Amino acid sequence: MIDSIYVVEQYVNKKRSFKSIADELGTFPNAIRRIAIANGVIPRNKSDAHEIAIQSGRAKHPTEGKKRSQEIKDKIAIKLVNKWNNMSKEDKKKKSETARENWNNRSETEKEKFNKASTEGIHRSSKEGSKLEKYIYKYLTNEKINVEYHKDNLIANHKLHLDLFLPEHLTIIEIDGPSHFLPIWGEEALQKTIRADMDKNGLILSAGFVIIRVKQVTKSISKIRMKMISQKVLTMLKDIFSNFPPLEKRLIEIEI
Repeated sequence: MIDSIYVVEQYVNKKRSFKSIADELGTFPNAIRRIAIANGVIPRNKSDAHEIAIQSGRAKHPTEGKKRSQEIKDKIAIKLVNKWNNMSKEDKKKKSETARENWNNRSETEKEKFNKASTEGIHRSSKEGSKLEKYIYKYLTNEKINVEYHKDNLIANHKLHLDLFLPEHLTIIEIDGPSHFLPIWGEEALQKTIRADMDKNGLILSAGFVIIRVKQVTKSISKIRMKMISQKVLTMLKDIFSNFPPLEKRLIEIEI
């Protein structure tokens, strides 16, 4: 007779697999699975099971020791964004709670190191700009377009920081990195960023400007891809230069 309490303890708390428990008890994995389910246990999905196997050393990470090309990294990042956008509110909440739990399980030293690196990265990016910002700025400047880099206080009484501003054409270009779409710093931070972006859009549009938002879903990006994006931005700008759009068409988004 198999002890059901032991099965639940080993599967839930010890994170063992049905096969591992079955091998120990001299039975079949499906028998252990049926006992677990009968006692209210919800079996782990393949993804969770594989993650536990990696953490316990029973399996290796599929990309360990392998290098990905930039193209593959871009595809993975886009896939992750689409997966997040199509996720239900319940699943998003579950993911956020898991991320919060993982964070709480880190040591204070790990948290301090992570926060320091994150803060430094944000400050550096806000001062220097992202690689894509710099590339688009240089590309448009080479096309003889007057562009102001990191324009501040354009609208009176509002401390707006703008990535790129084309004063002669009343157009603003914003480069939105992954943290604008993914809960990299947690769900609460993501929602705060989304609200800030919406408020910024409203102020810019109500002041009579056009805003182009370039959605950069990947952390890093190749020069070839940056050139393609810059060409796409230039094409849109030429349309704006020749025919300034009506209010309802002044928010333009480019997903890359």
